Amino acid sequence: MLTFDDELLTYQEVALILKVSPKTIMNWKCDGKFKAGRDYIKIGKSRRSAVRFKKSAIMSKIKNNSL
Repeated sequence: MLTFDDELLTYQEVALILKVSPKTIMNWKCDGKFKAGRDYIKIGKSRRSAVRFKKSAIMSKIKNNSL
């Protein structure tokens, strides 16, 4: 669930935190390493809608070494 204090990150911002390319983040999302609703949200209804990742979910994955 998204809370008001949860910061939303772009592909590029997540890539910087994880020290990988934005394309790697896109591939991981398509491969199921990130789950919709839990780890990221789509802004809009189209297939090409903007995606924003929850910073708390990314930090939790780093802490749990689950990437």
